[in-house]
Amino acid sequence: MKKVLVVLPFLFLLSCKRNSPPNNDIITPVNYGYITDLNITEQYNINNSNILIFNGRFATAAFTKVVLNDPRTVGRSFNIDSVLFNNKILTVDFIPYYMTYTDTIPLTPYPPFVWNIRGSSEYPSYKDTITDSIPKFTTYSSVPDSISQSGSTSLLLGSTNADSVSIVFNDNPQSGGYWVKNLSCASNSVMVEIPAGLTLITNGKMYFTFFKKYFKMVSNKKINYEISAVYTKTISIVH
Repeated sequence: MKKVLVVLPFLFLLSCKRNSPPNNDIITPVNYGYITDLNITEQYNINNSNILIFNGRFATAAFTKVVLNDPRTVGRSFNIDSVLFNNKILTVDFIPYYMTYTDTIPLTPYPPFVWNIRGSSEYPSYKDTITDSIPKFTTYSSVPDSISQSGSTSLLLGSTNADSVSIVFNDNPQSGGYWVKNLSCASNSVMVEIPAGLTLITNGKMYFTFFKKYFKMVSNKKINYEISAVYTKTISIVH
């Protein structure tokens, strides 16, 4: 009988342990990732005499903090001490989802371009020198003043120091574009076909953006680099 008295409490304890509620206080650690984009761009206008008008050179650094492996979350900004481009401190703009530093930059030196990121406790400080030249649109003088809505028009896409090009036509800079084409710079030309439904549009802007993009890893963080040039021309549509 004594053996029964010993065994029953033991079984009862095992049963209680097996049916105990789960611990809801366990906190899963959050892993963050960082998206960094460092951009240098030049902007030009092409007038109807095919004369190139320089509109400025700009440097932009954008930093975003995201939760890894969770597509539902949006980015957020985080602290960085400052960003310098060729020894010039860029102006900071705090935005809820990311943080940017941007400013106009002088024409010299051309290149090298020196990025100097003064980081924080959660982001590394580093300095990097870019020796690539900004892309050039070498056949800009061949862009016509007008394009016929019927049929198609061939545009030459000669360039230097570019990997890809994006061509956009619209009449409103805020719209997504009525005609968009993204190409490798291995293509020397492109056929433009204006949509037939644009019967009320008499003119619009053609944007040619030539890119060179690459990335580097710094302290296990991916840094995206982009050097670009944007050429804009007002083009009339012949209906």
